[in-house]
Amino acid sequence: VAGAGAGAGGRQPTFLAQQRQRLAIEAIGNLSSSPKLRTLFVELGVGPSIRDAALLALSVPADAAASVCEPSVLSLEMPTICFLANAAAALHNLCTDDSSAAECLRPLVGALCALLQRSDVTSEPDLSGRFLALLGKVARVEGVCACLLEGGALETAAILLDANVAGTPSPKVSLVPLPRFEELSNETEDTSMGPLAQPKTAAEAEAGAEPTFDVVGPALKLLTTLVHADASLASTLCGRGSIPALVKLLCHASDHVRGNAALCVSELARDERSLAVLAVQPHLIEPLLDIAHHKTGALQKNAAICLARLAKNAHCLQAIRDGHGMEILMQYVKPKI
Repeated sequence: VAGAGAGAGGRQPTFLAQQRQRLAIEAIGNLSSSPKLRTLFVELGVGPSIRDAALLALSVPADAAASVCEPSVLSLEMPTICFLANAAAALHNLCTDDSSAAECLRPLVGALCALLQRSDVTSEPDLSGRFLALLGKVARVEGVCACLLEGGALETAAILLDANVAGTPSPKVSLVPLPRFEELSNETEDTSMGPLAQPKTAAEAEAGAEPTFDVVGPALKLLTTLVHADASLASTLCGRGSIPALVKLLCHASDHVRGNAALCVSELARDERSLAVLAVQPHLIEPLLDIAHHKTGALQKNAAICLARLAKNAHCLQAIRDGHGMEILMQYVKPKI
């Protein structure tokens, strides 16, 4: 992976060396879905080399600020964008067990935001999903959220989420085939902001987490991270009409998505205006009660906390009582209601 960096005298890497490097990064992106192999890659320190290869392809200097975006990003050809998607998948996986590793990825933020402004990227979930997933990791680094907002990441993620939840994603364009990418669950993360999958058996963990076939999971996670970092963004999402799509995700087939949707709704419920809009949404309380009654661990806890915040609204409180949800609430919150 490191072999295709600038050569002696600062010369650019040869075409053959560059192709070998890109194939190696593609392989790491696939293999790092295995916890054991991921640990090995982290120990070998391949992350910075992958980052440098991506920066070279983007023509962005390694010491660039997170908000910097070279104009050349907008004119990149599709094979290079596909390589960057593979690099994003590998970097995302390598950050799974070590959130501090995202710190060195700051220089990529501006360029990734710019890529997500391209219609040929946003029309292909395999591309936009990978870039959004990596931005979701980097968003937790101090100071990066402001750069993401400046780069339009909130609006892009909300637009993609709305379109995909409504079942009307943009038409796909013809792309170079992409390898498998898996959005991994980090069991060591703080449950207040981490992925909310159910505990896995050893065999399931070794096999990797649920594959991400669309953009919904990464877009949802990025929106949740941004709203958690800046509570005023709840009103922004409410104002642009994103709440109905987020509420629909509480009934998603994936527990991982349902859990993150509960976490996002919980953040929105902190905002008075958003809470009022949430209260009139159909199918809001029922799926949360279903999670709270029938799931366990972090998934159940986040649903219960979400219900507690919604209970500040009289209509929601009555629906919770009607659904026999008060008992589960008292397990996680102090009796204020």
